[in-house]
Amino acid sequence: EQYKYFTATNNPIAVTFATELMQWLDVLQNESTRINWDYHVLYQTRVSFCESHLLLRLEMSYLLGEHDKSLNFIEMLDEVIKDSNIRPERPYYYFYKALVFSKEAERLTNKREKGKYEREIKRCMRALHKYAKCGPDNYEHLYMLLEALKYRSQCKPDKAMLYFDRAI
Repeated sequence: EQYKYFTATNNPIAVTFATELMQWLDVLQNESTRINWDYHVLYQTRVSFCESHLLLRLEMSYLLGEHDKSLNFIEMLDEVIKDSNIRPERPYYYFYKALVFSKEAERLTNKREKGKYEREIKRCMRALHKYAKCGPDNYEHLYMLLEALKYRSQCKPDKAMLYFDRAI
């Protein structure tokens, strides 16, 4: 229904994003659908459009368990957003970046490398916490989930369970 709305507007930016979104829905619904990680981003020179597409790909790569792709999209997003204005979807960038980096930190044994990821996770959590304080209905559950994962990784199951419950 929304796809029909976007295509009816004849706005090429809206149509491009809606088309990519429909492709991802198809991937989720049909195991045989080929994934196109390099779907063309219209108006790549406009940071906001590029950020939206890359964030969608980060979310999908995480949900589909494509860890290397997730790391790649984080790297690309870091470049795109470093000099851009804050966008409404930015909290999701911090959330997914922290999730991906948590997985990466869990698998590492080198303390220096692990510490690098853990510092970045803390930075993401601080940023997300600001959004959670300003818009708790929209973002607090994301922050609570990251807190729960933090306590789970610290082998504090009681605290982790408390935050998992809060996130739900």
